[in-house]
Amino acid sequence: MDKRGFTLIEILVVMAIIAITVGVVFPTYFKLQEKYRNYISQIENKNQQMKQKFISFIKDEE
Repeated sequence: MDKRGFTLIEILVVMAIIAITVGVVFPTYFKLQEKYRNYISQIENKNQQMKQKFISFIKDEE
């Protein structure tokens, strides 16, 4: 017998695997995104502090 196409069970198994994968990946992605935002914020704050110190140094030299 020549079998064509997929059975309902096969499609449901694939959908379940995709759902589990998405359920694992998305929380990890959002955690990394939050860490990245915090890291960028820290860099911006340090750059702002360096800028203020540099301006202060230049003013003191005048």
